[in-house]
Amino acid sequence: MYQEHATAIQSDCFDSPEAFRDVLIFVLATIQEPIERLPDAMASIRNDGASARELWGMKRQGYADIQRCYRKLWTHLQCANIRKAPMWRERCIVDIVDSIHGIGTAKAGFVLQLTVGAVGCLDTHNLARFGLDKKSYSIGPAIKKMQTKVRKAHAYVTACDRLGGCEYLWDNWCEYVASLRPDAFPNGAHDVSALHACAVNPF
Repeated sequence: MYQEHATAIQSDCFDSPEAFRDVLIFVLATIQEPIERLPDAMASIRNDGASARELWGMKRQGYADIQRCYRKLWTHLQCANIRKAPMWRERCIVDIVDSIHGIGTAKAGFVLQLTVGAVGCLDTHNLARFGLDKKSYSIGPAIKKMQTKVRKAHAYVTACDRLGGCEYLWDNWCEYVASLRPDAFPNGAHDVSALHACAVNPF
Protein backbone atom coordinates (compact mmCIF):
# COMPACT_ATOMS: atom_id res chain seq x y z
CA MET A 1 0.00 0.00 0.00
CA TYR A 2 2.71 2.46 0.97
CA GLN A 3 4.81 1.42 -2.02
CA GLU A 4 1.87 1.91 -4.38
CA HIS A 5 0.24 5.09 -3.13
CA ALA A 6 2.58 7.02 -0.83
CA THR A 7 5.52 6.77 -3.22
CA ALA A 8 3.33 8.05 -6.07
CA ILE A 9 2.48 11.13 -4.02
CA GLN A 10 6.15 11.60 -3.17
CA SER A 11 7.13 11.41 -6.84
CA ASP A 12 4.66 14.17 -7.73
CA CYS A 13 5.96 16.36 -4.91
CA PHE A 14 9.57 15.94 -5.99
CA ASP A 15 8.79 17.50 -9.35
CA SER A 16 6.24 20.14 -8.44
CA PRO A 17 5.89 22.75 -5.69
CA GLU A 18 2.18 22.89 -6.55
CA ALA A 19 1.84 19.16 -5.83
CA PHE A 20 3.59 19.78 -2.53
CA ARG A 21 1.15 22.63 -1.82
CA ASP A 22 -1.76 20.25 -2.42
CA VAL A 23 -0.31 17.80 0.12
CA LEU A 24 -0.07 20.58 2.69
CA ILE A 25 -3.71 21.48 2.04
CA PHE A 26 -4.70 17.80 2.26
CA VAL A 27 -2.96 17.41 5.62
CA LEU A 28 -4.71 20.54 6.88
CA ALA A 29 -8.03 19.16 5.61
CA THR A 30 -7.58 15.91 7.57
CA ILE A 31 -7.95 17.74 10.88
CA GLN A 32 -11.22 16.57 12.47
CA GLU A 33 -12.56 15.35 9.12
CA PRO A 34 -13.86 11.81 8.51
CA ILE A 35 -11.34 10.15 6.22
CA GLU A 36 -13.90 9.01 3.65
CA ARG A 37 -14.96 12.65 3.12
CA LEU A 38 -11.47 13.85 2.23
CA PRO A 39 -11.76 13.52 -1.58
CA ASP A 40 -14.93 15.64 -1.51
CA ALA A 41 -13.36 18.10 0.94
CA MET A 42 -10.35 18.55 -1.31
CA ALA A 43 -12.59 19.03 -4.36
CA SER A 44 -14.49 21.72 -2.48
CA ILE A 45 -11.28 23.49 -1.48
CA ARG A 46 -9.99 23.37 -5.06
CA ASN A 47 -13.23 24.90 -6.31
CA ASP A 48 -13.86 27.50 -3.61
CA GLY A 49 -10.41 28.26 -2.24
CA ALA A 50 -10.31 30.11 1.07
CA SER A 51 -14.10 30.36 1.16
CA ALA A 52 -14.60 26.56 1.16
CA ARG A 53 -16.77 25.48 4.08
CA GLU A 54 -14.21 22.81 4.99
CA LEU A 55 -11.77 25.58 5.93
CA TRP A 56 -13.38 26.40 9.25
CA GLY A 57 -11.68 28.06 12.19
CA MET A 58 -7.92 27.68 12.29
CA LYS A 59 -7.92 25.90 8.94
CA ARG A 60 -8.65 29.15 7.11
CA GLN A 61 -5.53 30.77 8.54
CA GLY A 62 -3.56 27.60 7.85
CA TYR A 63 -4.71 27.69 4.22
CA ALA A 64 -3.52 31.30 3.90
CA ASP A 65 -0.19 30.34 5.46
CA ILE A 66 0.23 27.52 2.94
CA GLN A 67 -0.34 29.85 -0.01
CA ARG A 68 2.33 32.15 1.39
CA CYS A 69 5.03 29.64 2.33
CA TYR A 70 4.68 26.45 0.28
CA ARG A 71 7.42 27.31 -2.23
CA LYS A 72 9.90 28.08 0.53
CA LEU A 73 9.09 24.82 2.34
CA TRP A 74 9.25 22.83 -0.90
CA THR A 75 12.67 24.27 -1.77
CA HIS A 76 13.90 23.46 1.72
CA LEU A 77 12.70 19.85 1.57
CA GLN A 78 14.10 19.22 -1.91
CA CYS A 79 17.57 20.50 -1.01
CA ALA A 80 19.93 17.52 -1.01
CA ASN A 81 22.27 19.22 1.42
CA ILE A 82 19.47 19.66 3.94
CA ARG A 83 18.74 15.92 3.90
CA LYS A 84 22.40 15.12 4.53
CA ALA A 85 22.52 17.29 7.64
CA PRO A 86 22.08 15.93 11.16
CA MET A 87 18.56 16.23 12.58
CA TRP A 88 17.13 17.28 9.21
CA ARG A 89 13.80 15.59 9.86
CA GLU A 90 13.46 17.35 13.19
CA ARG A 91 14.28 20.75 11.75
CA CYS A 92 11.84 20.26 8.88
CA ILE A 93 9.10 19.37 11.36
CA VAL A 94 9.79 22.55 13.33
CA ASP A 95 9.86 24.61 10.13
CA ILE A 96 6.44 23.28 9.06
CA VAL A 97 4.89 23.76 12.51
CA ASP A 98 6.23 27.30 12.74
CA SER A 99 5.02 28.17 9.22
CA ILE A 100 1.45 26.85 9.14
CA HIS A 101 -1.22 27.66 11.67
CA GLY A 102 -3.03 24.55 12.91
CA ILE A 103 -0.33 22.08 11.85
CA GLY A 104 1.25 20.44 14.90
CA THR A 105 4.01 17.90 15.29
CA ALA A 106 1.99 14.87 14.15
CA LYS A 107 0.62 16.60 11.05
CA ALA A 108 4.09 17.91 10.19
CA GLY A 109 5.31 14.32 10.45
CA PHE A 110 2.46 13.36 8.12
CA VAL A 111 3.65 15.98 5.61
CA LEU A 112 7.11 14.40 5.60
CA GLN A 113 5.60 10.93 5.25
CA LEU A 114 3.61 12.01 2.21
CA THR A 115 6.30 14.10 0.52
CA VAL A 116 9.76 12.68 1.24
CA GLY A 117 9.06 9.25 2.74
CA ALA A 118 10.17 10.07 6.27
CA VAL A 119 8.71 9.98 9.79
CA GLY A 120 4.92 9.40 9.97
CA CYS A 121 1.72 10.57 11.65
CA LEU A 122 1.24 9.82 15.34
CA ASP A 123 -2.14 11.46 15.72
CA THR A 124 -4.43 11.13 18.75
CA HIS A 125 -5.57 7.65 17.70
CA ASN A 126 -2.05 6.35 17.18
CA LEU A 127 -0.79 7.88 20.42
CA ALA A 128 -3.52 5.99 22.26
CA ARG A 129 -2.92 2.76 20.35
CA PHE A 130 0.82 2.80 21.00
CA GLY A 131 0.61 4.15 24.55
CA LEU A 132 2.47 7.40 23.88
CA ASP A 133 2.17 10.80 25.57
CA LYS A 134 1.36 13.75 23.34
CA LYS A 135 3.05 16.19 25.73
CA SER A 136 6.43 14.68 24.94
CA TYR A 137 6.15 15.72 21.29
CA SER A 138 3.84 18.72 21.15
CA ILE A 139 5.39 21.89 19.71
CA GLY A 140 2.86 24.60 20.52
CA PRO A 141 2.95 28.38 20.12
CA ALA A 142 3.93 28.74 23.78
CA ILE A 143 7.29 27.11 23.11
CA LYS A 144 9.67 29.81 21.96
CA LYS A 145 13.13 28.23 22.29
CA MET A 146 14.33 26.52 19.11
CA GLN A 147 16.35 24.06 21.21
CA THR A 148 13.17 22.88 22.95
CA LYS A 149 11.29 22.59 19.67
CA VAL A 150 14.05 20.49 18.09
CA ARG A 151 14.28 18.31 21.21
CA LYS A 152 10.56 17.56 21.09
CA ALA A 153 10.72 16.93 17.35
CA HIS A 154 13.62 14.54 17.96
CA ALA A 155 11.55 12.63 20.53
CA TYR A 156 8.76 12.38 17.96
CA VAL A 157 11.03 11.19 15.14
CA THR A 158 12.65 8.65 17.47
CA ALA A 159 9.22 7.31 18.46
CA CYS A 160 8.24 6.88 14.79
CA ASP A 161 11.50 5.04 14.10
CA ARG A 162 11.06 2.74 17.09
CA LEU A 163 7.51 1.87 16.07
CA GLY A 164 8.72 0.65 12.69
CA GLY A 165 9.24 3.73 10.56
CA CYS A 166 7.44 5.53 7.79
CA GLU A 167 6.23 2.61 5.67
CA TYR A 168 5.12 0.49 8.62
CA LEU A 169 3.16 3.37 10.14
CA TRP A 170 1.38 4.01 6.82
CA ASP A 171 0.34 0.41 6.24
CA ASN A 172 -0.56 -0.18 9.89
CA TRP A 173 -2.75 2.95 9.95
CA CYS A 174 -4.57 1.92 6.78
CA GLU A 175 -5.27 -1.52 8.27
CA TYR A 176 -6.50 0.05 11.50
CA VAL A 177 -8.89 2.46 9.77
CA ALA A 178 -10.22 -0.28 7.50
CA SER A 179 -10.96 -2.45 10.52
CA LEU A 180 -12.96 0.38 12.11
CA ARG A 181 -14.88 1.37 8.96
CA PRO A 182 -15.55 -1.80 6.91
CA ASP A 183 -18.67 -0.31 5.31
CA ALA A 184 -16.73 2.71 4.03
CA PHE A 185 -13.78 0.59 2.86
CA PRO A 186 -15.10 -2.73 1.50
CA ASN A 187 -11.72 -3.66 0.01
CA GLY A 188 -9.96 -3.07 3.29
CA ALA A 189 -6.69 -1.26 3.89
CA HIS A 190 -5.93 -0.88 0.18
CA ASP A 191 -8.97 1.40 -0.18
CA VAL A 192 -7.80 3.55 2.72
CA SER A 193 -4.36 3.92 1.20
CA ALA A 194 -5.72 4.67 -2.26
CA LEU A 195 -8.01 7.36 -0.86
CA HIS A 196 -4.96 9.45 0.09
CA ALA A 197 -3.63 9.44 -3.46
CA CYS A 198 -7.08 10.09 -4.92
CA ALA A 199 -7.73 13.02 -2.59
CA VAL A 200 -4.33 14.65 -3.15
CA ASN A 201 -4.27 14.17 -6.91
CA PRO A 202 -7.59 13.05 -8.44
CA PHE A 203 -6.52 13.73 -12.04
